[in-house]
Amino acid sequence: SVPKAAAPPRPPMAKLPQTGMAVVKAVVSGDTVVLSNTNPNPNGSTPEALFTLSSLSTPRLGLPRSGTVDEPHAWSARMWLASELIGKTVKFECHRSAESRYYGVLYKQPPQGQDKPVNVDLQCVAL
Repeated sequence: SVPKAAAPPRPPMAKLPQTGMAVVKAVVSGDTVVLSNTNPNPNGSTPEALFTLSSLSTPRLGLPRSGTVDEPHAWSARMWLASELIGKTVKFECHRSAESRYYGVLYKQPPQGQDKPVNVDLQCVAL
C-alpha cells in the first residue's frame, strides 16, 4: 500500500477581539463561516476562526462517514450564505466562545446609498 501524503498544515486559529473586521473565507453550514484575518502574520500565514451566527439555527448538513443525511434545506441554506458572504469583508461581534469556535453577529456592508450595515442573522430570517 502507498502511504498517504500528509495534509497541508492548517492556518493558526485566530484569537478574535470582541468586535472587528474580517474576510469570510468559507461557509461551513447555513449558520457557520470561516473568518480570515485581514492582516497576515509576519510569516505569511493568515489566522482563521470558526464563527457561528449565535441567534440562528439552520438545518444540519449530513456527515457521510457517520451515516447521517442532510436535513431538509441544509444545502440551500449553506449555498445562500456562501453566495452572500464568501470573499466579502464583514464586521463581527463576538458574544461568546467555546473551544475553537466563536458565536456572535455578522454585519455585511450596507447596500449602495445606505449607511447602516446589514445584520446577516436578520437577513436570513427575512427569507
